[in-house]
Amino acid sequence: MSQTRVLRRRLWRQAGAALTVAATLLIAGCRPAALLYYLLLAPEPKIAAEFDKLEGKKVVVLVYATAAARYAYPSIEADLRRHIVRELLNNVEDIEIADPDEVVAWCSRNEGFSLAEVGKEFAADYVVYVEIQQFAISDPASPQLYRGRAAATIQVADVHDDGDIVWETYLESAYPASRSVPASEISGTKFRNIYVKRLAREIARHFFPYRPEETFTI
Repeated sequence: MSQTRVLRRRLWRQAGAALTVAATLLIAGCRPAALLYYLLLAPEPKIAAEFDKLEGKKVVVLVYATAAARYAYPSIEADLRRHIVRELLNNVEDIEIADPDEVVAWCSRNEGFSLAEVGKEFAADYVVYVEIQQFAISDPASPQLYRGRAAATIQVADVHDDGDIVWETYLESAYPASRSVPASEISGTKFRNIYVKRLAREIARHFFPYRPEETFTI
């Protein structure tokens, strides 16, 4: 089932839950003004994490970018990893992240390592592996227009189960969703930094609840 259909089902369930609560409040004698506040101003229910087992666990975060993605942005691996780690630390309760610099140094000394091996080296429970297959910020139609685009595979390996992949998804990202941004409005560096931060959020929020209405603006 596609992520779009899953999201649609979740939103319908959340809307149904909100209507049920509203009906209950009316039956209980809730004042219309209070009900209006609940329906219009109260925060929407959060979308549940797709993989919610990182709480209280030690995790290794690995980011790999293809040669084409690195050509478009040479420091994409380091910058994206930093933002993903920050999102996980800020949003997943009691998570512990293996030191990213130590992980990178160990990986550079041990070519051909498996996810199980790097996880065991750092006494981790899970390895979150992100592979960036595509990355660009220029609109294909014009180099004077910016529109972030990326494609990535995200996997979670269970270190205690010989590194077996226990969860996996494919992400296609586009930002902004409906338009390109003229280079006259923003520098390429600033746009890229905004988009990398957004992409990290899109990746990391698979592991914690988030508001369906959250947006990123330029």
